[in-house]
This record gives sequence, C-alpha cells and structure tokens, in this order.
Amino acid sequence: MHSSDFARALIPSLGDPHTMGESVNVVSGEILTWDQIHLSLAAAAGVTPTLVHRSSESIETEVDGDRRT
Repeated sequence: MHSSDFARALIPSLGDPHTMGESVNVVSGEILTWDQIHLSLAAAAGVTPTLVHRSSESIETEVDGDRRT
C-alpha cells in the first residue's frame, strides 16, 4: 500500500466518534488466520511449511533476557 493511499483511507476516520478506540482495517475486508497467512506465503515461495503452534508464554521463555524492565 502506498503512503498516499493509506492517508486517503485513514484521514476520514480521524475524529470520527464511530472509530475512536476501535481497530480500523484500511487494507482489506478479508479476514485471514495466521495459518492461512503462513500457508499463502509458503505457497508463493514454493515450499510446504511445518506449522508449529506455540503460546505467547512459551515463546517468551525463548527470548534472551528480560526485556520488560
């Protein structure tokens, strides 16, 4: 998406009481799961992925050092 296209989509929502505090998707109306995104990227690369599902807490234990402080 080009920055001017993004601005054209975003500007009307600024100050709009219906969008305040809400998520606004200016890219697509299509809703995809993370699996669908990964499978699509793998297909574009011509590979078959091995999807591994992990919790955020599980991933956190792999981060080197405590970055929250």
